Amino acid sequence: MNNLWRRRAAAAAMSALALAGCSSTQPDRAANRSGSLSFRATGKLGTLDCYDLWQDTSLPIGDNTPDVDLQQRQCFEVAGTNEVPVPWHYSVIITVIHAGSTVEQLLTSTDGFVGTTSLANDDLDTYFSLTDYDPNDPPATQRPPFGDIVYVNGKEVSWGSPIYQGAYSDICPSCPMDLGPPNLVSGPTNFDFPLNSGDTVVVRARKQDLGHSPGFIPANQTPELVQIVLVATLSIGGVPVTPNGATVTTNGDGTELSFSYTVQ
Repeated sequence: MNNLWRRRAAAAAMSALALAGCSSTQPDRAANRSGSLSFRATGKLGTLDCYDLWQDTSLPIGDNTPDVDLQQRQCFEVAGTNEVPVPWHYSVIITVIHAGSTVEQLLTSTDGFVGTTSLANDDLDTYFSLTDYDPNDPPATQRPPFGDIVYVNGKEVSWGSPIYQGAYSDICPSCPMDLGPPNLVSGPTNFDFPLNSGDTVVVRARKQDLGHSPGFIPANQTPELVQIVLVATLSIGGVPVTPNGATVTTNGDGTELSFSYTVQ
């Protein structure tokens, strides 16, 4: 797998050199540019109704008054799936070929070091970066109480929601649900880097395979059913651009993307 990835990485670099200066939809020419790269992942995920658990302890018992916050959350599966954002780990390496050069220099990689001058870890076997969680949480239908347990503040969420992940941790403290903050080594949402006219930025990324991902995807789900896709967006000087290559993975398990863009 690593050897195959290295061959693909080398091919991407050669393509970047061959296509330098030939990209379309470029911003107006300028000597200095700021590059910005962001990633998102989407997938067909299951839906749940999640509730905060309270207990009815006051008299008269049974009037369903939530008196004691149990500091727990419980979720119930809802039929069907929806295409939603997915918090998914991925590897990324960003390099630059400066104008007049044929050598890739590292901008950002999966080890989190920025501004180094050699290409390293190009087999992308670490997955520190994370796409954003699913922020959607409309109100869920009211659920009747169960004994003295009252269901409060219901939200309809997906497997990719932090609300569901908090509930999963409540019932299974040892489960690997702490995904951490989005993106590389707790960094900002976007990867930002300086570029000059004539520079070619090269991006390679790979999503983590389902078998090694955190356990919020139920074990009986196959990669074909989950269909997670990783999408990259590159902006130069604040303007989204169209690179040469693939900015979107397929929905196959653990697939990668690679592309380049030459600043005019």
